[in-house]
Amino acid sequence: MAKEHDNEFILDLWTGINQVKLIIREYCITEGQPWDEKNNLMERKGGGGTSWSFCIKAGRKKSPGVANWFRDKIYGGNAVGCKVQLDSLPNELNFAFMGELSFIYQNKEVLIPDIVIAQGNNGINNNWWFGSALMSNGMVHCGGDYFFSVKPHEVNWFLIRKFEKKQPYADKWMGDNHLIKSKSLRQICIPGSHDAGMSILQENTAFGSSGNTVTQYRSVYGQLMLGTRYFDIRPAIGGHPGRYVTGHYSKVIDTSWQGGNGQDIQAIVNNINTFTTGRKELIILNLSHSLNTNVGNFSYRPFNHEEWKQLSNILGGINYLFDLSKFESDLPKDEEGLYPKTTDIPLKKLIAEESCVMIVKTEKLIDEDKMEFPSFIVPGSRFSIFDEYSDTNNVDKMIADQLKKMEDNCKKQYFLLSWTLTQSNSQATLGVPPITELAKQANNRISEISQKATKEIFPNIICTDAIDESFGTYAEAWKIISKLLG
Repeated sequence: MAKEHDNEFILDLWTGINQVKLIIREYCITEGQPWDEKNNLMERKGGGGTSWSFCIKAGRKKSPGVANWFRDKIYGGNAVGCKVQLDSLPNELNFAFMGELSFIYQNKEVLIPDIVIAQGNNGINNNWWFGSALMSNGMVHCGGDYFFSVKPHEVNWFLIRKFEKKQPYADKWMGDNHLIKSKSLRQICIPGSHDAGMSILQENTAFGSSGNTVTQYRSVYGQLMLGTRYFDIRPAIGGHPGRYVTGHYSKVIDTSWQGGNGQDIQAIVNNINTFTTGRKELIILNLSHSLNTNVGNFSYRPFNHEEWKQLSNILGGINYLFDLSKFESDLPKDEEGLYPKTTDIPLKKLIAEESCVMIVKTEKLIDEDKMEFPSFIVPGSRFSIFDEYSDTNNVDKMIADQLKKMEDNCKKQYFLLSWTLTQSNSQATLGVPPITELAKQANNRISEISQKATKEIFPNIICTDAIDESFGTYAEAWKIISKLLG
């Protein structure tokens, strides 16, 4: 018969806190194991110390189902575990629960919603996990003007410390910041994602592998939660007819195409709609490198008119689409008598009341003047972006090249800094090192961008591979914004 145990964990908070309350809204436990419903509300008044102990009365038997539930609840964020390998998530857990933590600090109630806590077993002890869909790099928004960091201490002990707010929280950094509302895209810096849909590999050619196709760790939703606002979307048709996906392909020796498919376009539409609900953020999707892969490996080709129309129909399901035809009547004309480019529009006009999703098509098409696109597809001429990657796997060469391009071009055009490394032919053939591993060399030196940037010379987009919470594209962009505002 399954036995109920006392399972204690400790939250070590900072001084000056009282009336700590943990309310459990949902839980998951291995089938057949007991759970005491009294767990669902725990209050501690304490005596001025920093350590707050909680006891969960429940059974202890690990299973993959509980771990899957835990991963689902923290999707888009991250978790830390006690006495575990770094950068790992559990494959099995005894139980997990989701709820809210509240306490009184400086005579005000602080509420931390949607935290997820779990117990597993590391082979020696029953250890604990702390996570949230809003956690990034071990930091979680604590309400008001500060964050808290979470660090595992002992097997059941988490150190939680307060940090004053130095930058807007990543998932709402545009809508929450009145200082940038009067600025246009040309006047700020935003984080961008290279080959944004390639966080997974669904189908691949004979020589396509995760090592030479996957560029991102997280879905578009996960990247949005980490502050990314510009997405390099490369649409493809793959699998059954009419299935629109993202793709990452290269032509080998001018004959055969090799690569694979990432997120479905419809999944990206769903990701964006989930994210924009309740937020006021500007999101840019740049469509390029279209490819129909259902026409034979030696004959892959860009989309034709009808295929672009079908893709537009899917993208039309995105909420809060920027509509160029409706917008231009409200905009002043520039010195040449033309409406300003979309990158010159102040944010306060784009996200005054709700989010705005701007879809740009920079791919140049044959007979484009004969094609009709819906008004929510912005032509590249109205976006005018400078975007040239360095085409090298040498990090020093890439940095020198991109910083020189920034210096030469950022005053002339909306400037994308391509902070990415490209596999050599042999690396691409073997998929070793993987693109995401190669990216770490560039990402580890991302602080060199803000060091070089000035109020006059700066990137409008920092575009990277392997976006996750372990390095700060968003933090780097915010350092640059702070310079511009200062």
